[in-house]
Amino acid sequence: MSSGRIQSSDPEINEDINERLNLNSESISLPENRKQVLQALIDNVRKKCGTRDISLYCRRKLEQIRDAGDPKMPYVGIMIWWLEKHT
Repeated sequence: MSSGRIQSSDPEINEDINERLNLNSESISLPENRKQVLQALIDNVRKKCGTRDISLYCRRKLEQIRDAGDPKMPYVGIMIWWLEKHT
C-alpha cells in the first residue's frame, strides 16, 4: 500500500507537488488522510466483492462518484485514481 504521498517522475511536477502546492505536508497529515481514504475504499470493495472480479463494482462506484454533485468529498481524487485503475 502506498504511503499516501503524491509523487511524479518529472522533477518540475514533483517540485510543484511538494513546494508550491504542499500536497505532501506532514504537518497537516495530507498523506495519512489520503492513505486512510484509500484504505477505506479498498476495504469496502473487498467487503462487497470478496474474491470475485471487482471491475464491475469499481466501474459502478466510479460512476457514482462522478455523478455526485459539488462539493465533492475530500480526497476524492485518490478514489477516482484507484477505481479507474481497477475497472
